[in-house]
Amino acid sequence: MPPARTRRSARPPQRASQRDLAALYEEEDAGGPFAVDAAAVPDRMSYEWRRVTYAGKEDVRHQARAHRRHWTPVPKKRHPEIVGREAATRDPEGAIIVDGLMLMERAAAITREAAGLREQRAKERVRNQVKSLKLTPEGQLPRVRAAAKKKYNIQVAEPDETPAAAAAAEE
Repeated sequence: MPPARTRRSARPPQRASQRDLAALYEEEDAGGPFAVDAAAVPDRMSYEWRRVTYAGKEDVRHQARAHRRHWTPVPKKRHPEIVGREAATRDPEGAIIVDGLMLMERAAAITREAAGLREQRAKERVRNQVKSLKLTPEGQLPRVRAAAKKKYNIQVAEPDETPAAAAAAEE
């Protein structure tokens, strides 16, 4: 029996540099332009992308609110991989802005505290909604569940008791 012939691919073999480039694109697509390596974030700090522009106009009010909440811009020199080396060397202390969002940082303890407050407020809203619906938590009051019974009373007239037959019987 003759040996099986292997079929050659019509495509040229892929170069290692092409494979590396493809891996880079896949990595970038995984997090998009806003991906920041968690290892690059300084200890005890948290990063967040905050809005700078809205509908093409600068959102000063949102920036002021972010500043009041202790958010500060991350300098370009810290993450040249996001903005590019040239931009980082041209303006190293400038803020990192991508597609209308600025990379900002604050102490992780403040971020955890804020998350706790948001969760507490959300739970309070749910409690108030349950209270307004006059529902009680399990175990505080006896729960009486109304049993819905389906009962149908359908009266069907007999063929000799039609309205015309009834009228004739009355005469």
